[in-house]
Amino acid sequence: MCKTYQLSPKYANIKVKGTDIRNWKTLKAATRFGINQALKFLDIKKEKRNQQLYHAHLTGAYTWKVTWRIILGSIDKNLKMMEEKYDKLNHKLESLRKEQHAQKQRQAARTTSPKHNPSTQGFHTRTMNLSTVEFTTEETSLIDLGLQYCVEKPPNACLQDMIIEIKRAIKIVAPSEQQALRKMATIKLNRIINSRPTQNHLHKRQRYTARKLRNKLSENNLIIVPGDKGKTLSKTRQDPTTTYVKQIQRALKERPDITDKHKIKHLTRIHRVRPTLTARLKIHKPNIPIRPAVNNINAPSYKVARFMAKNLNVYLNPRNTYNTINSHALAQDISKLTINEHCKLVTTLKTCYVNIPLHETLHIAYFFLRINNKTPIRSQILGLMQATLEQNYYRFDQEFYQPHKGTATSSPLSGLVAEIFLQYFELHIVKHSLETKSIIFYRRYVDDILILYDESR
Repeated sequence: MCKTYQLSPKYANIKVKGTDIRNWKTLKAATRFGINQALKFLDIKKEKRNQQLYHAHLTGAYTWKVTWRIILGSIDKNLKMMEEKYDKLNHKLESLRKEQHAQKQRQAARTTSPKHNPSTQGFHTRTMNLSTVEFTTEETSLIDLGLQYCVEKPPNACLQDMIIEIKRAIKIVAPSEQQALRKMATIKLNRIINSRPTQNHLHKRQRYTARKLRNKLSENNLIIVPGDKGKTLSKTRQDPTTTYVKQIQRALKERPDITDKHKIKHLTRIHRVRPTLTARLKIHKPNIPIRPAVNNINAPSYKVARFMAKNLNVYLNPRNTYNTINSHALAQDISKLTINEHCKLVTTLKTCYVNIPLHETLHIAYFFLRINNKTPIRSQILGLMQATLEQNYYRFDQEFYQPHKGTATSSPLSGLVAEIFLQYFELHIVKHSLETKSIIFYRRYVDDILILYDESR
């Protein structure tokens, strides 16, 4: 029986006459009551067995003393039989889940018309297994929750981390208030320690599944990577991280009109961690190619790039003339068009970030800054942008690489840089083509572009 998934063996199934909603609710309530009663009986039985084992352990340790550890070693070897028994129980639970899931699908297929059958929709599965290793439905369901899903832990397991965080937070407060906060924190922690832990069976089961999944991945040398919806580079012999940290510090000190001197220490990295190369799978494309991606969060210029991305919108004031808000607005605009047989459709901008020319983009930023800002601020903004964008590098296999062009894909400033480059292109090229009717329709959402043009013109 499984309370989490509302599963019960065939011999415990309850039959109710009738197929209306009242009989269905009665069946669900009776099944739930039966599972609860059976699990309560098993919990009481398990508790009694644990008490008997505890007393037997104390008796054995008192009787055999020194030789008791040797006896325990032989007992632990025999306990592997229990693990095999649990594996068999999990296998039975898995087959029962599959059988009941298939039965629900058959019932849904009878009651659902073919036109609105959800199984005919062309959506990709949440998880794709590209290896030959088989995963259970429970393991796949846990992976489907995402790599950032957090399994709940009992409070006592996190008690040490909580105490460290509380001490760290109290040190920031004024000394006159620290003693009162320590007393309040002590009361709260005592309540957590003395409180009865909640029986969250779902998260307890997920922790068990996560351990099994981690062992399976380690034994078969597998990794889980998120999906993705080149590129010229050069290899450098030396690690440029120390040099880049000094460049960022110097660039911030030389531009007082943009950054306050008290904020400089918050915009620089104390721990110098090198950006590393990771991979993203393009599961929506044939043969599932891999797109390289750089983990840029710990890079020397990341905090400055995030600061610039938040404040550059005020200085640049982008117009967003040809940007579309959502698919509904795009569909309304397309419905107003008159299309003939000479119209052709062009979509998608390929590899936008890695093909943005930095030197030309800085000139474009100067063009937008010249309209809204004074000369001193303009030069300081451009200098800080250049110092940030030029720090595009990563480490792979103990070697360092640096692309000759483009922006870092995971930098907070890359999106804004690509946006101003595309807006400048739209202002000087696309606008003229729309006025001369060479292009009938143009809309863009980030780096996805939709163009309609008349090939007869």
